Amino acid sequence: MKKKLYNCILILLCAGAFIACKRSTVIIVSNPQEGKLHATRSLVENGEKVFELDSVSAPKAVYMQFCKIGGRDVLSFLNRFNSSIYFYDYNEGSLLGVYNFGKDVVKPGAYYIVNEDSVYVLDMAKMDLTLFDYKKNTPLDAISLKGNEGKDWPIKLPQYNLTTSNPIIRIGNEIVLTGQLFWSIPVKDIHTFHFSASIGMHSKELKFEHCYPEELYGNDSNWEGGHPTAPHATVSPDGNLVYSFPPSHDLYITAPHADSYKKVYGGSNDAGDVSSIDYQNKEETPEDIISENYVMQDMYGPIVYDQYRNFYYRFLLKKVTDKQKSNSIPDKEINIVIMDKDFHYLGETAIGNGKKWNIQNAFITQEGLNIEYLSPENQDEDHMVFKIFQLK
Repeated sequence: MKKKLYNCILILLCAGAFIACKRSTVIIVSNPQEGKLHATRSLVENGEKVFELDSVSAPKAVYMQFCKIGGRDVLSFLNRFNSSIYFYDYNEGSLLGVYNFGKDVVKPGAYYIVNEDSVYVLDMAKMDLTLFDYKKNTPLDAISLKGNEGKDWPIKLPQYNLTTSNPIIRIGNEIVLTGQLFWSIPVKDIHTFHFSASIGMHSKELKFEHCYPEELYGNDSNWEGGHPTAPHATVSPDGNLVYSFPPSHDLYITAPHADSYKKVYGGSNDAGDVSSIDYQNKEETPEDIISENYVMQDMYGPIVYDQYRNFYYRFLLKKVTDKQKSNSIPDKEINIVIMDKDFHYLGETAIGNGKKWNIQNAFITQEGLNIEYLSPENQDEDHMVFKIFQLK
């Protein structure tokens, strides 16, 4: 009897050890400042901008850029339907012109306006960045983002899902694109996969830089779905890159070509612990588990720097607490965390959920923080509306 009991216990222990070995490592990211932070500033809605659209344009443009051209404040946006960039006078709301790429760009994904003559355009189909002289309607230089990897580039190099609030960035004479891996980081690649690409504007040299932080994405952890592995970037006043990783309450700061980070706290007073998915076979993780992990937890989004007032704004997509009522990303409530130029917490403001606000289209002007407002009255989709938030 004792021998049988011993054998049963041994079998159970071995089975438990086998299961434990097969499970993925769950990473838990705690917020040490949850409920402890003191707010002194907030954001208030104070004004709006409305831009009339033509019959082939729609709200929620996939990419926009605010810049100065010829001394004028210009808001531009990408229309993938007709492969064009539309230019508006930001202050007047009037259309200034439309630049069409024609057949030179197969699938435009993002762009960077250099000046009144030149624009870089990311072609998602060719996976290259092309410099255009749009006054002469002429492509000048095309730089492949596939490196030397050939057909294997999608698993060895970053892919890009750039937005207005996570844009193509210029630092000095270099263009920086923040990409990502759309699945969990393999343990063998945690120190070798680089999610950022930089391109010399004069040298045309392409470099892949910056690895995922091991404490967030290492140990063969399960972060499937694409959203948790999407870094968001902005530039500090001293020219460093500031990365916001969705699961992290911290911010990761690095020089453009450095191989290490300085970590600073940049979290929300309302955000709780965040954990990776507890599912052993990452590649076969069910979609409902992936979705629930992202939707039912607090996750951070874009970070933008306000150069007029020297503040950072970081977006938090709060967890959905009742999955019976809602279980989609637009249902997540949005907080905007306010920090000074040294990343000291100043406060945060709740603005509503993603059905009301498109935080992918957020940018800074002299008036304040502009965020696209998804008006329920705009059923004809003939206008693009931005609400302006100012510090209080």
